[in-house]
Amino acid sequence: MVSGVTLMDARITDNPTAPAQNGSIPQYVSPMSEKIYAEYNIPFIASMPFLQGLTLIGGFHWSSYYYMDVPNVTRMPGYAVEDIGFRYTTLVADKPLILRFNVNNVLNTAYWQPGGGAVAICVGIDFGAISSMTRLPDHAARSIV
Repeated sequence: MVSGVTLMDARITDNPTAPAQNGSIPQYVSPMSEKIYAEYNIPFIASMPFLQGLTLIGGFHWSSYYYMDVPNVTRMPGYAVEDIGFRYTTLVADKPLILRFNVNNVLNTAYWQPGGGAVAICVGIDFGAISSMTRLPDHAARSIV
């Protein structure tokens, strides 16, 4: 499990070209955000040996409000996004194979997130699924399964 919390009390403190902005929160800065990511390896169950190699994955990201402008007139709401998935590691024809499947934004939350560079804000990632299959080199088989 990996998690993190960010707390910021960012303020503009010395803006000689616009002193009225002093004390304002900088635009696109969220005062608080939290993330958690967890993986759970399914233990070996003798009656279901095919589950060996299965890992369940989940994540949660929450971000509080932020302002689109200075001096903090346009406030954008915070948002929460949940992701789930699994990873399955096995041998196929004695060759290691990893299958992955992830669902992003499970609840299909509509949200705006700060952009980067010339983009002020952008639509957050909506509900979507991603899958992949990776065949590893033969020498990796000993450490995978």
